[in-house]
Amino acid sequence: MVLFFLFSFSLYLLNIFKRSSFSKIICFQWILLSILMLFPNKDFIQISFTTKLIFFLYISIFLISFEITPIISQVPKINFGNSFLFYKCAVWIACLFSFYKIFIFIIYNDLNTFLLLKSDDVLGSAEKVFSGYFWISIPAILSLVYVSGKKFKKIPWFEILIAILLAFSTLSKSFILIVFLYINIFLIKKKVFKPSSVLIFSLFIVITLSITLHFFMNRLLPSDSGILQSIYKTFYVYFMSGISGFQVFFNERSLLSSQILFNDLFSLFGRKVTNDDIILPWSSIGLYDSNVYTGFAYAISSLGIFISCFYYMLLGFLGKQLYNSNSFFRSFLWPLYLFCSIFLFHQDFFIAGLKIWISYILISFFATISNSYD
Repeated sequence: MVLFFLFSFSLYLLNIFKRSSFSKIICFQWILLSILMLFPNKDFIQISFTTKLIFFLYISIFLISFEITPIISQVPKINFGNSFLFYKCAVWIACLFSFYKIFIFIIYNDLNTFLLLKSDDVLGSAEKVFSGYFWISIPAILSLVYVSGKKFKKIPWFEILIAILLAFSTLSKSFILIVFLYINIFLIKKKVFKPSSVLIFSLFIVITLSITLHFFMNRLLPSDSGILQSIYKTFYVYFMSGISGFQVFFNERSLLSSQILFNDLFSLFGRKVTNDDIILPWSSIGLYDSNVYTGFAYAISSLGIFISCFYYMLLGFLGKQLYNSNSFFRSFLWPLYLFCSIFLFHQDFFIAGLKIWISYILISFFATISNSYD
């Protein structure tokens, strides 16, 4: 464990003076996780040395592959003419249709039913009811934000507002976080915000929500825990539940389907191999129960420990082709790749989230050919 921490910290220091901020972000994240693993919590199961070694191995392969991979030369420019007006109309039609479906649903049901869509016993999840619309409208409006910023050199605040409204309408943490990441990266590139300002603001939001949750829970279930202890517990549970869940999975490999990584791939051909993409099995991780097992559990369950090494090597290679690219097509996909990489400690959004990737790739291609970008 100490070697893992030292290696992560060393790799982080090696990248301080490089242009690749990606490795710094991922290393910093796993340094924090390493620190948490160095100080075990009695409320969680013990993380074995083998599990720590697997994390060390996969993250190392992932980042080293990203750093040493050369960027393949850009694809030749595809020119279908400049049809920005047609593209913009198509984007707004997709967004209006999504809002229309939400409005009709609320009219024929009620607002409380809509807000309860996260519950499986009330008409299924929001993803089941609306995801087909949001998978198009959200990447479409985000592409319009990026195209407008590039074409007119101004901040499209109205489009940003619509993207935020659509994201919160999904009632999905994944959609909200993806939109948050896209908008922040866009505003940082436009020099509206500094990266440090975004980090401070994000921490402020998290701490504020933690304090609010502390007082709310204290009203329901009075506790002697102080505010600082409550914030620490919130952070610890959030960051360690996936790692602890992976330990449970590693002890019992049959916990997850052997085809869980390819659910989205098979469902494209009308074949559903497992329902694990709807809700994963719950398991005890100590004092708490969790259904989060990290992205590494998906890979190992479907590919095995050895082949998973090549999987993360390939992901590192693909990420380098998107990073810091002058191509609109590639650069638009970068925030999604960053989101998937950051949340490996929770679940896999690469192959397991193939439907999301397909929607963003199609929208990026549409935006590229409609505006004569290369």
